Amino acid sequence: MRRLIADVFKILYKITNNKLFSLSFALIYIAILNLLTIRGLCLLLSGLVPYIELISRIFSKPYIFVTILVAILLNFWIMLPLENLSKERQRPYSIASIIIYTFVALILFLYSRYVIRAY
Repeated sequence: MRRLIADVFKILYKITNNKLFSLSFALIYIAILNLLTIRGLCLLLSGLVPYIELISRIFSKPYIFVTILVAILLNFWIMLPLENLSKERQRPYSIASIIIYTFVALILFLYSRYVIRAY
């Protein structure tokens, strides 16, 4: 995840030249993708793993806000120390990994949203 966050940060920093906005957007974007992936995998595995429904409950209405906050803080903790971001900016970024991870999260989200409800 550190590499994905750093790649999104580098792309946004080159566009906006604003460190705070780039870091905030990168953390939130990757946190949302992580949550979509976890939710999609929980719904896919709900019939195979006996206690996976407990993990799915953290995505229900009152708990989702805490879940989002924990995901953002976890991604922020992964990025520490922030002094390394200036070193990371000099390295080349990989847009392919961002596109692939976004595509996988989007497919899991759409599958869990439309296909599972059809059954």
